[in-house]
Amino acid sequence: MAACPVLVVRNARPESDLTICRKLLIPTDGSENTTIAIRHGLELAKAFNAQVTALSVSLAKDPDQISNMAVEQVAEEGRKMGLKVIGSVVPGSPPEEIVKASFDHDLIVMGTAGRTGLAHLRLGSVAEHTIRGSACPVLVVRASVDRPAI
Repeated sequence: MAACPVLVVRNARPESDLTICRKLLIPTDGSENTTIAIRHGLELAKAFNAQVTALSVSLAKDPDQISNMAVEQVAEEGRKMGLKVIGSVVPGSPPEEIVKASFDHDLIVMGTAGRTGLAHLRLGSVAEHTIRGSACPVLVVRASVDRPAI
């Protein structure tokens, strides 16, 4: 697992220009794993003057309080930086909903826990599924360089 953020450009639309980022998506589940990714995403949004969407996907049909708080955390951090953040909480499978949202964005900035081995095989990886299906580039940010992968 890389110690620095990794930009993956896999299924970029032919008309996409990687030097222009107008719409940035930051998926969040409210966990510690997303904190550094949120910071990176908001800094990029400020640099590009991009519109930011914070997306939280709830496995329950009715979005829960944790999902709403996760989106509000991104919005609050964005406000501190002078950015307007659009919040979106949707029910469903996180990788599927993030991939759906990728069609309306120029870049996804997301965190990863950096699981390896059996934990990765058993739990899968939202970041990996997103990278494989995303219609736009994905910047993957490891939760912590100091913390060993599980």
